[in-house]
Amino acid sequence: MSVLVFTGLIVASWAAAKDVINDVVAASGFGEPMTDLPQDEEQREQLQVVREVLLVENSRIFAGQKQNARVEKLAFAKNNVRLTFRRNEHGSLQLEVEAIGITHAAARKIGREMIGRLAKKYAYDRLLAEMNVRGMHVMHEEIEDDQTIKLFVRNGNIMAKEEFEIEIRPDGKISVRTVGIKGEACVDAAKQFLEMLEGKLVSEEKTSEYYENESTSNTEVQNWNRWE
Repeated sequence: MSVLVFTGLIVASWAAAKDVINDVVAASGFGEPMTDLPQDEEQREQLQVVREVLLVENSRIFAGQKQNARVEKLAFAKNNVRLTFRRNEHGSLQLEVEAIGITHAAARKIGREMIGRLAKKYAYDRLLAEMNVRGMHVMHEEIEDDQTIKLFVRNGNIMAKEEFEIEIRPDGKISVRTVGIKGEACVDAAKQFLEMLEGKLVSEEKTSEYYENESTSNTEVQNWNRWE
């Protein structure tokens, strides 16, 4: 058994990124801004406007051929908070948080939580699409109290008898635990999910099952039907 934890790479066109952003902010209660915040520094100081800019790490957003980078942004608002997503000059996604009457730390917290939801949504959608292409099936799905998504996945190849427990966490990190796969094969099996999301490895754990003989996994299949 092997456990990998990694961050996924967000790679999308601006048009596709907009769809994910719209879904995430709508689910968080944000809508179109009714008014713009003042740009004059004196007015902003009087209103106690704070501004934080956060980069969405491991993101690569492609512009359309006819798109103007100046319009590649989306703005949303809720109460005293305004969010602006944009594709920056380096092709990465960034989030600007502007708010009235809260601290810079609170604004950063809002931004980090929103980026985590975005990364989680993107990872979930892409994993389902990639697993479908590879003939893998989600046998069961759970949502934890902290909104972690847990997927119990089986390889569609009945002879492979490969099972995986996948967690997509609120901060967007993904963990993959192999089940019933022994030896170096469990690492190779887990890393295919890393490849699906073009991810960056954070940590790797090899449990005692990893050091067992690989041939043992061909006969020990008593847990094979536990999700049926």
